[in-house]
Amino acid sequence: MLHCDWKGTKLNVIDTPGYADFTGEAKGGMRAVDGAVVLLNAMSGVEVGTEKVWGYASEYNIPCLLLVNHTDKEFANFDKTLASATDRFGKGVVALHLPVNPGLGFNGVVDVLRMRAFTYATDGSGRATEGDVPAALADRAAQMRERAVEAVAESDDALTEKYLEQGELSPEEVLQGFRAGVARRTLFPLLCSDAPKNVGTGLLLDTVVDYLPSPRDRGDVTGKRPDSEEEITLAPKPDGPLAA
Repeated sequence: MLHCDWKGTKLNVIDTPGYADFTGEAKGGMRAVDGAVVLLNAMSGVEVGTEKVWGYASEYNIPCLLLVNHTDKEFANFDKTLASATDRFGKGVVALHLPVNPGLGFNGVVDVLRMRAFTYATDGSGRATEGDVPAALADRAAQMRERAVEAVAESDDALTEKYLEQGELSPEEVLQGFRAGVARRTLFPLLCSDAPKNVGTGLLLDTVVDYLPSPRDRGDVTGKRPDSEEEITLAPKPDGPLAA
């Protein structure tokens, strides 16, 4: 476990084991979090371990993001991985990223909601240069953006009405719609990255802050006293007692 400050928001990160023999520890970690980032391998898509973790998140009603990692590998296939996630987890999976030069040359990410491209330094520093979407990816990015906005509109009757009348939603409405849909587990944003080279990490943290709920958003927690079967409810207060 570690914690960090990201643009004024404190994040507590619990890294659960990925190996199948330790799925019990992954399930235990789920009990203590307010949101989850579920990793997908860009070469193999949804695996048995992925489905188990997804099941634990569903059991505890944990909102989830999906992160396609290893996008820098020779046989990485973002489209196939996205299709695998959609087939397994439903139409609520919505891609918000499009990789630039996927495979061995992977060095950038298109944020399809903002229609901006981020090209990363090759030194692992995470530094990125923002620019226009590459011409070769413009049509695909526009299609993905339309799909994302439609998914938000479909998640709320008022947004549906506005979208049908005006054909667009404001950035604020898209943000609020995604945040509400993620909290209800009807929307699951899908991102891409390369962890060792630190490509896409900053965008992932932005999405965690913007879309995943805080402890206050999740509300009171119910449990039993350690020395009895008495059930009690605790409010999420920063100065409250430790409960574990």
